[in-house]
Amino acid sequence: MRDRFTGIFQAVRPQAAVEQVYALLTYAPPAVLVALDDIRRRYDPAFKDGIKPHITIKRPTLLGQPQNLDAMVRELSQVALQLKPFEVVLDGYNTFTKPDTNVAFLKVVDETAFCSLHTQVIEALVRVYHTSVADRFEGEAYHPHLTIGNNLSDLELAVMQHELHQGHVGLHFTFWITSFTLMTQAAGQIWQTVATFNLAGS
Repeated sequence: MRDRFTGIFQAVRPQAAVEQVYALLTYAPPAVLVALDDIRRRYDPAFKDGIKPHITIKRPTLLGQPQNLDAMVRELSQVALQLKPFEVVLDGYNTFTKPDTNVAFLKVVDETAFCSLHTQVIEALVRVYHTSVADRFEGEAYHPHLTIGNNLSDLELAVMQHELHQGHVGLHFTFWITSFTLMTQAAGQIWQTVATFNLAGS
């Protein structure tokens, strides 16, 4: 989950020494994992943590009370029942640039379905937390993407971009989203799957 997702992992950890955080994501299929393994091995620290290629639905956020997980599972189950699987096309790459912490990612061609899912997830989480402020929901600032490089120095980003321009790395993938996953992490522990929600008809 090292895209903007994992970058925020690191931002949350120091502030939440005794807190849990949660996040929502959808994994890319095995064929995408295999195709991106080599470049992620060299440019994405999340690869070493065993984090698979994914698209973040809800970035890491403080959980608050542990019982919030049960409430989230109930609400998110209802979200999944209302949504059908949808196709995603990744084509080309872009970057989030910040000195020596640059991010490179594959672009989602049509963000509509992901933004709809994100909006419904926000509405479900508001029913749990009763506010759209305290929980740092992204809302209109949400832009789905699949990270292939993270925490890159300016030199690393330049080298990676040169490699991508050579055409040796696949930058086009098409697959179906049939589920999304709720993850949680206790302080100092690895990320754990709480529940996976299958979209209706999948």
